[in-house]
Parts: sequence; structure tokens; C-alpha cells
Amino acid sequence: MAISLRRLFVSTSAGLLSGVPARIESCLEQVEAGLGGLDATALALTALRDEFGAMVDLYRAVRQADAFMQQALRSSEVGEHLLRVYYALRTTQAALSMRYAMEGRGVAPPETSPVGTAIGLFDAPKVLAQQTHLASGSYDADLSRFVAWMKEIWTDMSVRRADYLRFYGESDVEAALAGLHEMLDLDTSGRSRLRDFAPGARDPAVLLDRLTNWAGPSADLVGAARAIQEASQQARASLLPLIAHRSAYEDELGTERVAEIEADLMKAVNWPFPVGETPLFDMAAEQDRFDDLLSRVARVGADLPESPETVRVSAEEALRRACLVEQSLRDHASEYRVRYSDARARRSFRWYVWEFLSLLDRSGGQSSLGARSSGRS
Repeated sequence: MAISLRRLFVSTSAGLLSGVPARIESCLEQVEAGLGGLDATALALTALRDEFGAMVDLYRAVRQADAFMQQALRSSEVGEHLLRVYYALRTTQAALSMRYAMEGRGVAPPETSPVGTAIGLFDAPKVLAQQTHLASGSYDADLSRFVAWMKEIWTDMSVRRADYLRFYGESDVEAALAGLHEMLDLDTSGRSRLRDFAPGARDPAVLLDRLTNWAGPSADLVGAARAIQEASQQARASLLPLIAHRSAYEDELGTERVAEIEADLMKAVNWPFPVGETPLFDMAAEQDRFDDLLSRVARVGADLPESPETVRVSAEEALRRACLVEQSLRDHASEYRVRYSDARARRSFRWYVWEFLSLLDRSGGQSSLGARSSGRS
């Protein structure tokens, strides 16, 4: 009978999580032997997604067994087995991913992390870059999923710290962990630090008042976009730990207050751009247009190749259009779901708003928050 990762997980998970060193060692041997018999090409398409999920479950169980043996100071007893099993799991992931690539988009894709994998080792430099992607708004559509993966990666880096240090070096690993601690609001020991949401600087009502004053319907679009970007980033910084440690916050503040805080913070993150009525757009064409502009006026690590004034005018024009396109995606979500049935073809344009604001600042086109104008995009 062909190996089934789901059956392998069911038959070994209890032993891996038992806290009994002898059972853990025996189950690691069983996992290693089972993974060696997997033929990804023989899996039925209908079973492919579940088998990928079973591989992730198996990895987590192995990692938890690893953590227990470290705490029990008995890592040396399973070190060789763990090394082989971790490599076998990565080989399994590669084989399943290749099968997905062969089958194309006709198969429901597996869930992977923002750094492009489902199990460790997660790319430490890419983990560090997630703070920038977060600030750009790239994950606004599903912050809960983003938080879940950041917690997963933090767990992986904590348990397999020695492996990460050997592979990426101390500098990258420490920087990645510091970024995770900041996003999830963890202290140096990995414990949550609850924020004070009482009236004051961190009260979501302060952000909403600011947005009402500086990014309302009559605001100048460029100034409004900057206000929205700054307020939304502050809101995300509070939302992530609220999502990550919801139960602790509910114990402290009550379920209703936590729900109210979350709703206000999400309102700040998704504050509408003051662009008026929005049409439907060809998203592929709009993305090509923006990418072409960025390739012409901004090269990584180089000075602006065009005059600052040319860049400023182009960036402001592109910013206004990016705000319009992003708001169109929100206003006509149902129409875009029909037009782009594959969710991977629908994307937020919030990243372009962030990019063009940055480009405008680089070209000397900064403006003060709250600037108002009667003009509309």
C-alpha cells in the first residue's frame, strides 16, 4: 500500500507528543521510514491538499517532540534522528510542491507562509522583510492569517534556533527574531506584553478622529493618502498583538471591548481614499502601468535617474490613480470576484499607494498632514 502522510501522522503523533523519550525516539524512526516510501506522483489529485496538510501537521509534531527533548536535556538521544527527519520532511515538501507545479492551477493550492514555504527552515532575511510588506498594506486583506504565520515562524526559530544559526548566521537570525518580537509584541522571553488601550495615544478613537479631520471626503488626495498610510500603520501595530494574544486581552478587557477595539482598528486600516465614485479597472493593465513607472524612475540602491520634478509629477499622478484603483477594488469587490475568479489574480493595490508615497517623498514632494484642497481625483 502506498504511503499516506495522513496515516503516518495519525499513527505517530501521540507518541511524538507523549513526553516519553523512548516513545519519541521510536516514532521518529517510524516517521523517517515512512517518509522514505512516499511517491508524490502516485497521490490522487483529490488527496494532494490533505496530504500537504498532513505533512505540515507531522512537521509540527516532530518539532514539538524536539522542543520537549531540549527541555528535558535529552536532545543528544534524538539529535541524529531529528536531523534526518527534518531533511526528509523538506524533501517531502519539495516533492509535493513539484507535483502541484506539474498539475497547475486546477488543484487547490496548499497554504504557505508569506515567505513562500509551509515548514522550516523559514528564510530569515525574508522574515525580516515582512515588516516592510506589512507597512505597505500587502497583508491587510487577511491580517489574521499573517499573524498565525508569524507565530508559526517564531515558534520554529525558537525551537530550531541552532539550525537557524548554522544556516543563516547570528546577525540575520537575531534581526528576524527582533522583528517578530516587535510585530507580535513579545518580550525577550517570548511572552506577550499587553497594550493599554485606555483613552490616550493608543486608543483607536484617536486614529479615527485624525482620519476624519485629515482624510475626509473634502481632503486633498495626496495629503489624505499620507494620513491614511501613517494611521493605518499605527493601527496595524496594535492589531497584530491584539489578534495574536486575543484570549489574554479578552481576560483583561472583556470580549466586547476587544471586539470594539478590533473593529475600530480595522476601520482605520481600511479608511476609504477620498476619490469619489470609482469605475471598474483592468487590474493587469493597471499593474503593468505602475510597474513600468517604477522601473523607469526608481532603481534599488541608485539615485533617481530622472529629474526630481519629473519624478514628483509622475509619482503624484500615479499615486492618485493607485488610490482610485485600490478604492475601486473595495467598492466593487463582488464584481471583481466574478471578473477574476482565481483569487490569486486579484490583489490589493495598497502596496503601490505606499510605494508612490515613498517615491514622492524621495523626490521632495512631501506635504504636511491635514493639507486640504477643493480639488478631487
